[in-house]
Amino acid sequence: MQKIIQKVKITLLATSILLSSNVVFADNAEDRYVYIGSEIGLSEPIVKSFEHKAEKGKTKMRLKQSRMFGGRVGYAFYPGMMIELSGTHQPKYRLAYRLPSISFSPFPGAPNLTIPETTGETKVSANVVTLNLIYEMQEQFVGVKPYAIFGVGVAQVSIRPTSSTTDMLAPFGKSDKETFFKVKKNKINCYVWQFGGGFTKDLGDNFSIDIGAKLQVVNDIKIKYDTLDVRTQEFSAAKPIKKTIGVGEFTLGFTFKLPV
Repeated sequence: MQKIIQKVKITLLATSILLSSNVVFADNAEDRYVYIGSEIGLSEPIVKSFEHKAEKGKTKMRLKQSRMFGGRVGYAFYPGMMIELSGTHQPKYRLAYRLPSISFSPFPGAPNLTIPETTGETKVSANVVTLNLIYEMQEQFVGVKPYAIFGVGVAQVSIRPTSSTTDMLAPFGKSDKETFFKVKKNKINCYVWQFGGGFTKDLGDNFSIDIGAKLQVVNDIKIKYDTLDVRTQEFSAAKPIKKTIGVGEFTLGFTFKLPV
């Protein structure tokens, strides 16, 4: 968490230097305004499938898209230049996994048994807060204005618990379905950065809509899980799965300007 705070502080310092060097040039009142807005869209993983290597083989994982929605507040300090604080919520990424087949001997001298490949699924949600710098170009054809955006911030990622079961332990006095794999509940704060662009169209003096696309990278997401030791019948924590995930966000936004 301290590393995340340090990275955000560096960005805030760079932004404040940029503001102090440019804001004096915004002589016209119409060049300065506060705005609030909202956005809705889809968050689509760039790389959907990946593998995790462990002692007992490779676990294959697949991350599926989520809806997203959020809000933003910003300040235009120079013609075409804005600084913005945004917050978005991605309520449900589906994280599917396929566990490798496992061969084991329940006790010394006993023949090996095999748990076949097992599939499962859990859900991942995220709350993302970023500080963004936006450059909006001059009006183009039919009044459309292209823009570019860059931002950094923090993503709070929540992973729901789930478990996988097998009936291969039934011959040894167990129930028909015995749990042998558990994804643990986890909530973690991750450093995030993003960049992208889009198009804005004014529909009035103080109202506009925009269509945007961003690449958002969330660093070092940890998935914690436990596995069952068949001989001791006890669960033990395995080395967490640690991944940096990139998602493409495709949004429709609405903005209200408040002149100052």
